[in-house]
This record gives sequence, structure tokens and C-alpha cells, in this order.
Amino acid sequence: MLENERYMVEYSKAPQGSRAVFMTCSSTGSMEAVIMNCFSLFKGR
Repeated sequence: MLENERYMVEYSKAPQGSRAVFMTCSSTGSMEAVIMNCFSLFKGR
């Protein structure tokens, strides 16, 4: 898994020190995480 994370970060040209998260849930669970992340972006503003 660490090798997969390294490749994902490298190929997405993410900033140094970035991490990748692999969802082990169904596609519905992944979509829920995306939506919750969108709302959390505005939380600190």
C-alpha cells in the first residue's frame, strides 16, 4: 500500500509531504466522504 500511495502522490503532482487515502468502502461511502470534504472546506471561513 505504501508503494501505491507513493505512486498516487507522484503522478498527481501533489505537494511534498502529501498523503493518499484509499477508500475501502462502497462507492456510496466514497461519495459521502467527498461531499463531507466539500462542506468542511468552508468551515473555517
